[in-house]
Amino acid sequence: MATALPSGDKAPVVSFCEPQPTVTFYTTGLKSSNSQEKVVREPLPSPASASGPLAAQSTSESETPTNFKEGITQEMAIDVDLKAFGFFVNWLYNKVILGASGEQPDLPTLAHLWILADRVLIAKLQNQAMDIMYSRLLSGGSVVRQEFCSFCNIGDEHAEGDNYLTELAAALLTWAHPSFILNIDPNLIPVSVFAKSWASLKILQGPSSGQPATLVAFYVKEDAN
Repeated sequence: MATALPSGDKAPVVSFCEPQPTVTFYTTGLKSSNSQEKVVREPLPSPASASGPLAAQSTSESETPTNFKEGITQEMAIDVDLKAFGFFVNWLYNKVILGASGEQPDLPTLAHLWILADRVLIAKLQNQAMDIMYSRLLSGGSVVRQEFCSFCNIGDEHAEGDNYLTELAAALLTWAHPSFILNIDPNLIPVSVFAKSWASLKILQGPSSGQPATLVAFYVKEDAN
């Protein structure tokens, strides 16, 4: 969230003429994280070689006065999953979602990374993360089942659950093989995800009169006698 300057202060024009502008992120681990607070200073690529949304944003800020102190001080304080932030910084330079050893993050970290990209408006990173999450969820397996509940809850806590993470989770509940669903504890999945899954099924069934089925569908079969 950007912080407005005190009233009466005139915002100077931001300059990015230096060859290596630096943006400082003060990152604090989320309440659910065991990570300790730390400060990360990350130099962005020089304007001549920069690419991507952050570089474009920096260029536009240098041309227009700003009333937000983040644009002037080049400092931003954010609550973020620290593991996801590491993948985020690596993506800024390499445009791939990989860790130091070439590994891909788990589903919860990918969800946090998608949310961070959403907050800083980097759609390309969001879509790359979505590619991995989609294929990972479709693959199934015991590891995915273990991570799925955390994934659902992370999505449910962002933007009041109104986002593509919860929609992806709901789609999986709707279309996944029954064996996947039967091995998940439903008490650990937010109600909003179930509601989206049910809503999608109702849409696929087409318009209805508000009744679930005709009355005879609930009759017990009687003997011919």
